[in-house]
Amino acid sequence: MAQRDFIPADQVKRGDVISSGGFGLVYEGRLLEKRSGRWLEVALKQLKPEVERVERDLKQFDRELQETLEIARWCKHVVKCFGWTRVGFRQSPALVMKMYKQTLQELILKDDARNLRDTDDPADRLAPALMLRIAKDVAHGLAELHNARISNEDLKPGNVLLDAENHAVLTDFGISKFFGSGSQETVQFSTLHIRGTSPFLPPEKLASDNARMTYSLAVDMWAFGILLGQMVTVDLLYPYGHGVTWVNVRNQLVRDRRAPTPPAVPELPRLQQLIHDCLQLDPAQRITAEQAIHVRG
Repeated sequence: MAQRDFIPADQVKRGDVISSGGFGLVYEGRLLEKRSGRWLEVALKQLKPEVERVERDLKQFDRELQETLEIARWCKHVVKCFGWTRVGFRQSPALVMKMYKQTLQELILKDDARNLRDTDDPADRLAPALMLRIAKDVAHGLAELHNARISNEDLKPGNVLLDAENHAVLTDFGISKFFGSGSQETVQFSTLHIRGTSPFLPPEKLASDNARMTYSLAVDMWAFGILLGQMVTVDLLYPYGHGVTWVNVRNQLVRDRRAPTPPAVPELPRLQQLIHDCLQLDPAQRITAEQAIHVRG
């Protein structure tokens, strides 16, 4: 990792765990602001102790740190990063980030989200203006990445952070992909090539056994459609509950050639159309991130 981004350990304090993922932990922390001498509230992301001994996971986390720090230099709609450090008993690397209020997943699911919801709506969904603003923020983040030929590859509500004003930024670039001068990639289908979270996987990443699968930046737009659908309905757009697997998704999308049905959003017809335009089985027919920015509700 670049030493220019390194923050000495005496300028960082690690507190309690505030969230846990499949491989990583996020801690509350403090960062010394040298100019003012004040301690800023930050978040620190590290590998879980039980997985940091695995060489493959260490390399993956090292890649995520580097990707996130680099992307954060020029992308306004991704998590703000201050650098990286080494903390804890094993002095393992940690990404030092701005502290955000919550994830979009938490906003969608938590009980006290009701004070942000339109209580006149019988479905008790998030207020239309808030849904539209979050959708635009996420679209801006995707557009910035896609203009640089980078796909997020794991867009979902848990990887969207919200600040105190509920402005959204993207995070978690551990499996992001750089397409370079090419516009797509073709690989032999294998379960080893399934990258991402099952309910958000597009059909082109779930090819039939022994088939060649070709995918592009449009994979993010499919995930964007599923994300928007969950923001509207609270639930995933599949009839399997939250235990949906990639096999369930592949059977519906590849075997049955049946896309999820976009939820009705009568108060935001353009948002409903946006979800429809993202959830096209043919990647070439999906809306782009640049086009999604201009949806007005």
